[in-house]
Amino acid sequence: MKALQAGVDQKLTSLTIIVVVLASVAVYLAAGYVQHASFIIFGLLYGYAIYKSRICFATAFYGDYQIMTAILLSMTVASVGSAFILAVGLNAPPAIPVGPHILVGSFLFGLAMPFAGGCITGVMYRFGAGQAKALSSLAGILVGNFLGAFFVWGFVEPFIDLGRGFSLYPTTGPLGGLALNLGLIILLLVVIQRRAASPNLPSFRTLVSGLRLVFKTGWWPPWLGGLVMAAVFIVQFALYSSLSVQLPIARLALWTASPLVDVEEAAWAG
Repeated sequence: MKALQAGVDQKLTSLTIIVVVLASVAVYLAAGYVQHASFIIFGLLYGYAIYKSRICFATAFYGDYQIMTAILLSMTVASVGSAFILAVGLNAPPAIPVGPHILVGSFLFGLAMPFAGGCITGVMYRFGAGQAKALSSLAGILVGNFLGAFFVWGFVEPFIDLGRGFSLYPTTGPLGGLALNLGLIILLLVVIQRRAASPNLPSFRTLVSGLRLVFKTGWWPPWLGGLVMAAVFIVQFALYSSLSVQLPIARLALWTASPLVDVEEAAWAG
């Protein structure tokens, strides 16, 4: 009985989230904010693919070689697609600062993932699927971004400034960058295949069985979710370049706290 009630609650939560999201798209379109509405649609597509294939970066890093292989295959397809877009001049690579802040942030991110029950991707798709317990992790992410805007940004910004203006793209070009990406991905795939108990690269037989699984259970094999994510990214990159995830989350946290705290002078508020 409890399991049945939990299933009903999860479906109700999921339905509520879907209605709110679709209503937001409708409001943005009615107001003429087509770009904002399309961002939400892209988010839905990413979330659906991640949910159906249950891709979680935390799970991959903690030993699920099948999911890690799917992520690397997704990166391979996305790299080829984005290199083509750059080569034909449809877009330009974003200038993202590289510095010690990335190393420190990555370490803290990896350290906290097990305690949050997954990476931010896993937390978001579980919450979007109606798992209310993921709300506590999402709340922690929002609180962390709020505190970061007020207390951490002033310390981190000088380290970010060290990496501003650094870019390999003017030297490598799209083909050189693609070769570098593919070289690193192949290296990681070789390491994973050697460590895995059985091969994880999808063969023709696993492709067929995976597609049968889709029709039988409704769930996707990880490689299919990775390919769908790559396809969505290629379209998104052609239209809008890469999209920031951290900044919108931080601004959501500040907007949520704005009735109680003056956030106008906080970092990322503008």
